[in-house]
Amino acid sequence: MSTTVELTGIGHQCLGLYQHFNGIAEVSLADYRWLGWLPKRVRRAAYLLFSNTSCPLSSYDVIHYNNFYTPGARSRAAKVTTIHDLWMFHRPDTLPPRYVPYIQKAVVRSLRRADLVIVPSYAIHQEIINFFPSTPPEKIIVRYNGLRDIFWSQLKKKGEVVADLSDKSYFLCVGTLEERKNVIFLVECFRSARQRGNISKETKLILVGRKGPGYEQIERQIASCDFVYRPGHVSDEDLLGLYLHAKALVFPSLYEGFGIPLIEAMSCKLPIIRSDIAASIEIDQRHRSQMFGFALHRSDSLTEKLSLLDKESQRIREVLDYGDLSMYHFDHVTRQHLEAYRLALENKNRVSRRTII
Repeated sequence: MSTTVELTGIGHQCLGLYQHFNGIAEVSLADYRWLGWLPKRVRRAAYLLFSNTSCPLSSYDVIHYNNFYTPGARSRAAKVTTIHDLWMFHRPDTLPPRYVPYIQKAVVRSLRRADLVIVPSYAIHQEIINFFPSTPPEKIIVRYNGLRDIFWSQLKKKGEVVADLSDKSYFLCVGTLEERKNVIFLVECFRSARQRGNISKETKLILVGRKGPGYEQIERQIASCDFVYRPGHVSDEDLLGLYLHAKALVFPSLYEGFGIPLIEAMSCKLPIIRSDIAASIEIDQRHRSQMFGFALHRSDSLTEKLSLLDKESQRIREVLDYGDLSMYHFDHVTRQHLEAYRLALENKNRVSRRTII
């Protein structure tokens, strides 16, 4: 299948699992590209109809729904659903109004319909238990996200997108450009730090990622900023080059379920500035607490870290040690998911026996 479409986190995880499952188990990847021909307003309805009608006809042992939704139709297959985060309950005002009722109901129903729910961090595991205390904790299992194969390559090269930038003259921020990523706060802190001389006026800020909900406000904020460079969505090769030659990754998110840019940056031995949210702290603590945390909404806290890394990035990079990252290799992630699928089958069979009784 073609992979020229612009994949984001969930898409990359699905593709990585599919590619690494080959040779381990018989696996198929659902192809919904035909939905792209439909008008946007009917795409979701068509997807829901198709997934519900195809579910009972499936001959598979397990069906893994990777994006919150689980069909209600009965099926011989065990249903596994990944719930990546609960942002739709924390800040529904930041999402398209028509999308909010759908995604909230999808999560609630998936917790009921799925034989097993996968979450990407213990932070989200605990959130689900807090938000939905009637959900059996044993029905929820943590499986970390994987790191794409290119980040394990021994031949890491600078991508073309950085050709017009001085080496190590920029900070990097990676993620969908939306309110949840806290980009406006970062830009304001960066501007203030440059004006006060806390960081060099030669230092740039690169924002990598596609446009998300509320991008218009971000665009207005950066329109007059000559220090912000926005290449949009870039190839994996260019993204790798950006990580390799940045002063640091800045990950200022208000909320995350995991944070794939964190493990991408760690694989490149890049210093990381992160906000003090639960999922980012969890990853940091798992890797020797090597990241530079700042207090969310505290501009002075973020400015302090920007100033330090602007001046000391190379020295800090030389002594960074994030430890073992093999848990994010898709070979390992795939084996972990296979164990989860077996558990889902056990759960389904246990429920079926109760029903017969």
